[in-house]
Amino acid sequence: MNGLIANERELEFNKDDLNTATPKRIFAIARAFINGKSIQHVQKKTLIDPFFLEKLQNIVNTQKSLSTDTGGKLLAKNKDLVYKAKKQ
Repeated sequence: MNGLIANERELEFNKDDLNTATPKRIFAIARAFINGKSIQHVQKKTLIDPFFLEKLQNIVNTQKSLSTDTGGKLLAKNKDLVYKAKKQ
């Protein structure tokens, strides 16, 4: 496992993982955001307040942004991400 992003081999997901409160649910939420599900979709399944889902989606988006970085842009991107994180 690496933060909110679980390796697919480490955790098996099924359709009920969003609906049922289990220890794996946070990872299922992250996986839903990675797969392009909206905050509204996840909120309907989980009944979790959209405020908290937005924060989780921001974490997933930050991880995706850092994992796609190439070249020497990482330092500048990190400064921007730290600034954005402090504002949240």
